[in-house]
Amino acid sequence: MRFLTRDATQPELLRACVDNHVEWLRQIAVAGGGKIVAEAGLIRAVTSQPAREVTVAVTDPGGADLRARVHDIVEDCRTSDVDLLSFWAMSEPYDARLGSWLAARGLRQGGRPRWMLLDLAGVEPPPTRAELDAAVTMSVPDRFDDWSVPELLCYHPDSWRIRQAMIQTQPRRVWHVVMWQEGRPIGQVSICASGNDEGGGVVGLHDLLIVPASRTPGPGLDRIAWLLRFLLDLGCRYVVANAAAESAALYRMFGFRPLGFGQTWWAARHLLASRPSAQQIALAEAIGEGNLDDLATMRPGTDLLNRPLANGMTPLRLAADAGQAGVARWLVTHGAEPDLLWFWVLGWHDEARQLLHRDPQLVHARRPSSGKKLLHVAVERDDPALAETLLHAGADPAARDDRFHATPLDWAVELRRPRIAALLRRWEAR
Repeated sequence: MRFLTRDATQPELLRACVDNHVEWLRQIAVAGGGKIVAEAGLIRAVTSQPAREVTVAVTDPGGADLRARVHDIVEDCRTSDVDLLSFWAMSEPYDARLGSWLAARGLRQGGRPRWMLLDLAGVEPPPTRAELDAAVTMSVPDRFDDWSVPELLCYHPDSWRIRQAMIQTQPRRVWHVVMWQEGRPIGQVSICASGNDEGGGVVGLHDLLIVPASRTPGPGLDRIAWLLRFLLDLGCRYVVANAAAESAALYRMFGFRPLGFGQTWWAARHLLASRPSAQQIALAEAIGEGNLDDLATMRPGTDLLNRPLANGMTPLRLAADAGQAGVARWLVTHGAEPDLLWFWVLGWHDEARQLLHRDPQLVHARRPSSGKKLLHVAVERDDPALAETLLHAGADPAARDDRFHATPLDWAVELRRPRIAALLRRWEAR
């Protein structure tokens, strides 16, 4: 394999980023005794260890048969004892109907892959490896079974063997870098090389993890320098990464810049266990696609309009998530129960405030599936206006969610929501 060293265009780099993520999926699948199935724009990675998972990478916008192929994959997973199914639209644009097709079949929208790029040609060369080894303890071990650290995939009892197998595959494409503190592993990042013999290779960073108790306020510049030196010594020029929203700032400290976004959808075993009826699928697809004519033809009753869809969402929530305000209005007019949160998401702020005025107890209610209060949800969605509206209506800033037993301020700090954190601190100081 030869690395890409010339000046590359934005489309070339995005394609290389997508290819690197697909190679990473392939490495995990093969190391765990699974397989890769490639079919014209849909690439399936099937793994059986530590759980049976199917990851589908949508690498092209899709043709006329995409809906049918998506349907077949989901149905196959229902009958194949799959623990987790995910679809990844690897880049924009993708078929806008994909989200409604997946929601109709039980998948929930997840995070957006945030593809980022680092051009090492523009990086000031760090010190030598020997100098850095004297300043920070990092290594590229050959074995991972000496420790049990559940927060790190290389030392998790259920996943270390797969990580072990990945570095034993030849030709070698994967390296696992481990961060140490006082003789114990406290962090990891995996490096995967992808490309061909024609000079199109790049390197990707994956699974950047640090044990929460070992995180420090600073960026860890010595560790960053060590990693940059390792990448330069590999001989690559371009480094790509999928940065979660919470870690994007750290990648920017590396020197990464945004390259593009994708979108994910997920379904765990319990969502795959129940097969929706043809009527439920048609309703969800009509909502997601904004098809008022189909809704009028279906004439769904009040019971169906308020019954959760296959992915657990109400029809009104699906309309709000899909940005289908016209459909949402149709649903409410025809019997869907009003919901303060989804009214707010749709931009119907005055109507949301009217709901609060009629029933002030709404600010204290917990969301049915998550156990969060609305103030926690406002933090999660990074919506200071909603948070302030709820506080003025009597929301308790000291309320704790059911799962983590954390206050809204705890959430704001953990999720890096500085505007809402400042609002909550001002409110508590009153």
